[in-house]
Amino acid sequence: MHARIVATICRINAQSRTNCPDMKTMPAPDNLLAFDALARAGSFTPAADLLDCHKSLVSARAKAL
Repeated sequence: MHARIVATICRINAQSRTNCPDMKTMPAPDNLLAFDALARAGSFTPAADLLDCHKSLVSARAKAL
């Protein structure tokens, strides 16, 4: 499932750069996945469990957005 989400984000990223040439960068897919997990889980510890990583990584990726 994560691979499909990442592929969708990359496709949207490519389309956005074509449609909006002023837009320099899009958020990294890993950061968006962390944000999505955080929104679904409601807090950092369950989000980290969903992503099978440390909660500090989820926090750092959310902060990067």
